[in-house]
Amino acid sequence: MQSVEGIRNPSEASFSIVALIILVISVATKIFLYFFNISKSKEHNSQVYKAAALDCISDAVSTSVVLFSFIMQTITGFHLDGYCGLLVSLFIIYNGFKSFADTSKRIMGEEPDEDAINRLKTYILSYNEGVIEKCVDVQIMDYGYERFGALVNVVPKQGRTDEEVLDDITGLRSGIFREFGYIATIQPMVPVDKQTESNMRRELEQYLDKLPYSVKMVEETTFNRSGSRIQIILYAEVPFEEGKFEKEIVSEIEKFAEGKSIELVVKLGIVSHLHKDRHLPPHR
Repeated sequence: MQSVEGIRNPSEASFSIVALIILVISVATKIFLYFFNISKSKEHNSQVYKAAALDCISDAVSTSVVLFSFIMQTITGFHLDGYCGLLVSLFIIYNGFKSFADTSKRIMGEEPDEDAINRLKTYILSYNEGVIEKCVDVQIMDYGYERFGALVNVVPKQGRTDEEVLDDITGLRSGIFREFGYIATIQPMVPVDKQTESNMRRELEQYLDKLPYSVKMVEETTFNRSGSRIQIILYAEVPFEEGKFEKEIVSEIEKFAEGKSIELVVKLGIVSHLHKDRHLPPHR
């Protein structure tokens, strides 16, 4: 409101060398503090430092605008303080909303990027001279307030005893926490033999082909031993237009395991194109 009033009824500002020097020092200090806090926010992945940096740059811009309007009024006699004050207000409001959005993401949690998942995979596969042969279904959960968890299925190298695998998993869990700060849940998996996998993959594909949906099994699908049962982690895709039937599709797929010694986990993805060139019956 003061900025609008300043536009309507501009007032004269008196020139002062002391005030000019103080404003310049203030701007320089705020810019230094901005870069300092930005550096710390990247180093510690901290929203507190980031919010402090935004506050500093807002102050620097505000003071710079005051300095600019002060100089321009002294040189030209044109009153810019009201207009500049309005622009500064909009800038501060924008930064306030941006800071609120960033903080909300940290509180609610964010989806990790692919780089974070790839770094975790690389660490697991290189752990203890490569005692882990394969990572399956690596997930990183962000619980907010910089609390992270990791869920990983791993395939140990063949020839290792159950005791050795347990030691590997225990050490790997501790290593992940030290390296990334993730509290990890790691499930060792024992793949079925090639013939069993081939037979079950073919049987599952035939079952999916009979469904009244365009479901495609992805290559990453795994078949593992789980005691006396076989665990199938099925990665499948359906076209975008069928995405709204996701729960129904998953329910139909899960019927494949009924009456069998199979534990079936379905991970369904939605894609933007069809995978099968066949007519879909109007079942909906």
